[in-house]
Amino acid sequence: MDIKEFIYITTIAREQSLSQASDRLCISEPTLSVFLSTLEKQLGTDLFYREKKRLYPTPQGKILIDTAQRIIDIHDRTYLEINKLHNRESIILKVAATPFRGAFLFSKIYPRFAKRFPGIRINIHEHYSKELILAVDNGDVDFGLGTFSDLESGKFDYLQTSREEIVVVVPKLHRAAALAMQNEPELPVINIEQLIDSPFIMMSHGTTVRAISDSIMHSLKLTPLIIYETANNQIVLNMVSEGFGIGFLPRTVAAKSNDVVCFSLTPSFYMHLGLIHKKGRPFSIEEEYFACLAMENDRKNPLYLPPDSEYSNIIYERYQRLKKTNEL
Repeated sequence: MDIKEFIYITTIAREQSLSQASDRLCISEPTLSVFLSTLEKQLGTDLFYREKKRLYPTPQGKILIDTAQRIIDIHDRTYLEINKLHNRESIILKVAATPFRGAFLFSKIYPRFAKRFPGIRINIHEHYSKELILAVDNGDVDFGLGTFSDLESGKFDYLQTSREEIVVVVPKLHRAAALAMQNEPELPVINIEQLIDSPFIMMSHGTTVRAISDSIMHSLKLTPLIIYETANNQIVLNMVSEGFGIGFLPRTVAAKSNDVVCFSLTPSFYMHLGLIHKKGRPFSIEEEYFACLAMENDRKNPLYLPPDSEYSNIIYERYQRLKKTNEL
């Protein structure tokens, strides 16, 4: 069932721009412009009008857009039902997950995934971020579930499920701790230059937090004194709590200890959470459903931020519509 044209018209309406819609759809802007012109000629009416360089649907366009969205939802629902009824016991999804965030999230949402797709078995393999990406690149797994420092890649596609701030943690007896305002709802903000003379407990190379912290230091042309490196963020937290140094950590990890003071950086830095697979293969319905369960789970934690990916938000809105009508 080819619903490509319906996806085109709803994406144009959502982006309000042919250039942005073409980027989202991974097609050229002239191709999308020809598609829209041809469709308007076939229907004998304009579907959009332009105001301040934005596209807004005409009354006729709104009718078509609403109908197209319903057709897309019916298409997705139909495939979900077929997959649900079809015997897929021979299908095994191989998933690479980071030992902490990925594996924990998997354990939280897998029961609901298995209920929706009872015939699909999942083999999970634990890898740190660097090895996880290598497993995806080599085709050893169908997709990876973990954290990423950057979502721009010529080799991979990402389905972002949430974001998490990277913060600096210092011991309570550190001189910078006095800069923190007590009982404030937001974290105090600091420039990393103010802390550069402190020893650092760093996450090891190959982890997302290390990639981000190295990027921060490189951008500021700073060379930190690193006295210890580990792949375990709990060890970083424990060593900072004991006063051995300072470190970079995800905000959810830093919040586990009352013996450290957390600072936001200026500008702020975030790591991305989500799914990854090789570029060119669309995310399957099962993978999108898995991602939506992850997004729904992350929204329960106030320290996680919603994805800033339009694609992720589109599939999550679709998931919520189907859920409200008891079709999921």
